[in-house]
Amino acid sequence: MGVKFKEDVAQNIKVHRDTRRSVVILKSIKKIILEILGAEKITFLEQEMSNASIILDRTAGLDCLVQKNGVLYGMATRVQWCNEPYNTYTVRYKRNTGNKTEYEKRSDQINIEGSIYPHWTLQTFFSRIGEFLSVGIIETRKLYEHIESNFDTLDIRKTDNASFIVVDWEALKPDMNSITADNWG
Repeated sequence: MGVKFKEDVAQNIKVHRDTRRSVVILKSIKKIILEILGAEKITFLEQEMSNASIILDRTAGLDCLVQKNGVLYGMATRVQWCNEPYNTYTVRYKRNTGNKTEYEKRSDQINIEGSIYPHWTLQTFFSRIGEFLSVGIIETRKLYEHIESNFDTLDIRKTDNASFIVVDWEALKPDMNSITADNWG
């Protein structure tokens, strides 16, 4: 029992540190995100740490709130650290623990009228030293429709504790928008 508790605490500390790092990185490309979406404002819920922001994150999968033309939208984000951008979306499909994954939660939420889930899904790639490489944003519903209709042909990659569905950005055009470091600025 004591060892498991220490492992859980260590994992929570790592998740909190990674979340803080991701928010800092996302803030560094805030202007790019706003331009892609044609939006006025973005609020990063993961830095708020209020009861409401925790519930929106853990239950609905919202990492950000985006204001566009006076309407509020939710957005899920994933920051990936790599030497070169993969320009893919990765969606957690299975966990070794058996806990529900983002794929299962989002698939359910999309099909429940009136449920709260991310309107957009963002995936960004940064070098290991923090240089912006690329960012892609798509409506979550369109991403999941693509996954459902192409499931048998998609790549599923396994890590030590989870499996991820991998969707290439090119397969999603024209439904998604992306910017790379080469074509920004």
